[in-house]
Amino acid sequence: MTTGPGLRLFIAPLLLLLLILAAIPVQARSGGSTITLGESDLQEIFAAIIAKESIWPRDELEISGFSAFPASVTIPAGLLDYQLDNALDPGHLGRQSLQVTLLVNGKAEARVRLNANLQRMGQVVMTARRINRGEVISRDDLVVHRRDIGMLDGSIINDPALVAGMQLRTTLQAGAIVYQNLLEKPPLVRRGDRVTIRASTGRVLVNAPGEVREIGAEGDLVRVRNLMSRREIMARVVNSGLVETEL
Repeated sequence: MTTGPGLRLFIAPLLLLLLILAAIPVQARSGGSTITLGESDLQEIFAAIIAKESIWPRDELEISGFSAFPASVTIPAGLLDYQLDNALDPGHLGRQSLQVTLLVNGKAEARVRLNANLQRMGQVVMTARRINRGEVISRDDLVVHRRDIGMLDGSIINDPALVAGMQLRTTLQAGAIVYQNLLEKPPLVRRGDRVTIRASTGRVLVNAPGEVREIGAEGDLVRVRNLMSRREIMARVVNSGLVETEL
């Protein structure tokens, strides 16, 4: 396995079997009576431990800046296993340092320190251009990028379909992250709009003309004046010309 920035947690089948699925020792690769684990092998061990212990989904984790001390170890050929010697916070992101003892046939043969940066990566919806406050967002106004989400607010959005058709509470510049709390449904009715009031009880359905008394989006409860009875009621906005209530 090669080192470098942005290493996803794809683990070699040998170590996947050894360290994740069953933690059962397997026959290590041998060069006679000893085997040598290089930095790439040790990085696989680091990735396997993190994948097993971390609370974050494996496909969201990315390793960079890996180093090992010593950089390689030579141990007897045999059944290879490991022992994690220090406590690991399963939710920790950032720099991770693991003290690991390598066991062969159940006997401690080498101790290594494994270090790397751990990031949580995910899809994030961002603006493709400046979008002004109150402007209704289209799909073309959005882009999706994979980036580090470990330090971002939990209201980030990963699906542009959840944003298109909404409007902004504040102006965002191009390249800004779109958070759920910055969005609102665009209003369908405003004070003074004429609408049809649909009232129902059981199988009885009655329509009456009405006048909206306040701004409202789809699904909002708004005050509406019944123009026939002159009474003011609360009704739910269905679309720009229809509100519904119950008798």
